[in-house]
Amino acid sequence: MKPCVVCGNDIPASMTVCHFCEAPQPGGPAPRGRGGPIVTVNLEKGQPTVERAMGTLDMRVAEARVRGTRVLRVVHGWGSSGTGGAIKQAVGGHLRELQRQGVVRARIPGEDYPDQSAAGRNLLSRYPGLKRTLKADRSNPGITFVEM
Repeated sequence: MKPCVVCGNDIPASMTVCHFCEAPQPGGPAPRGRGGPIVTVNLEKGQPTVERAMGTLDMRVAEARVRGTRVLRVVHGWGSSGTGGAIKQAVGGHLRELQRQGVVRARIPGEDYPDQSAAGRNLLSRYPGLKRTLKADRSNPGITFVEM
């Protein structure tokens, strides 16, 4: 199994098109930027509670630090109301705290990526592997990028 490069759902490694979002999948190894891989973390999968989603986020941040992952592409959704769901709000607050503690280097909300902020454009220029999902990620309020 491998994560879809757009939606993050697990799909068979041999699939060339995601059966969830119909996005084409690259062949070969996972996309890489300078200094390490880019990993998608899907916090929406299985419709978890906020607490469970935050536990998954903490686990994946810890794994990223150990494995040398440079960027996490966190899929958290943006709520059925369209104004920001509970998981999105919790992720934003938690990542701000992890950044303050020095655990993560930067966080770029999808709505600021890449055209809306210098930080988003800078992240894209430093990690060219992110270009594979740019169409789906541009100004997407349901994701957040985390630079480790």
